[in-house]
Amino acid sequence: MSQGKNFSSWRIGFAYAGIIVGAGFSTGQEVLQFFASHGLVSILGIIVAALILMFAGRQAAKLGFRLNAESHETPLRVLFGPKVGLVVDYALIFFLYGIAVVMIAGSGATFNQSFGIHPQLGVIIIIAFAGLTLLLDFNKIISIIGGITPLLIIAVIIITGYNILNPVVPYSEVDDFADLTRTPSNFWWFDAITYAGLALATAFSFLSIMGSEASRHVIARRGAIYGGLIIMLLMLLVNVGVLSIMPEANTVPLPAMTMADQIAP
Repeated sequence: MSQGKNFSSWRIGFAYAGIIVGAGFSTGQEVLQFFASHGLVSILGIIVAALILMFAGRQAAKLGFRLNAESHETPLRVLFGPKVGLVVDYALIFFLYGIAVVMIAGSGATFNQSFGIHPQLGVIIIIAFAGLTLLLDFNKIISIIGGITPLLIIAVIIITGYNILNPVVPYSEVDDFADLTRTPSNFWWFDAITYAGLALATAFSFLSIMGSEASRHVIARRGAIYGGLIIMLLMLLVNVGVLSIMPEANTVPLPAMTMADQIAP
């Protein structure tokens, strides 16, 4: 693959990862509830979820490219038919609305714990920035999200790396603090599949349009795979980082901030 095509694929990959990594991920709560609360076996869960996201993301981007989709509606109607596709479309819109509310609320809590700003003011700030971003065209949005993601990776490596090397409890004792009451189910593999479905629903619209915007089929396809690899790296780092601060992670609203406080209290 030429350098230009490879750059385009990585640009899409970083944007895909940025879409998945929302406020719930950055607070550490998503990783805690879906994975870390299962103990060390959560590492296998993350690998399963990432493989699903790589394959499903690749297929969604490929379908968007082939259909030259201008929105997620076209792929849905091809996959499910006009009537069922319309029902799935409305369900997806309702689902995305709920995800947006959760992410905005998580951002408000992050502003409060990080800077002492009232959560409602933090929410207003995030909504304002999100509104300004949505005024841009799709390619610029991809560039912005893709540009932020490398910075996020660096921050995650620094914060989790310190905690991984300086765990509060030995990793051999982590399973003693596993709290299955915090998980969606008692089965790590089921929660991994659930998380993958949650993440894919969040990114499906983006993946469909991203595929149609790509200049070549291979760019869209590889971009989704690269994005899945980035997501797996970030999730593994945050997961092991959360495990390193057990059992405190089970008692705080923002485990990621607790990890950051270990570096600079």
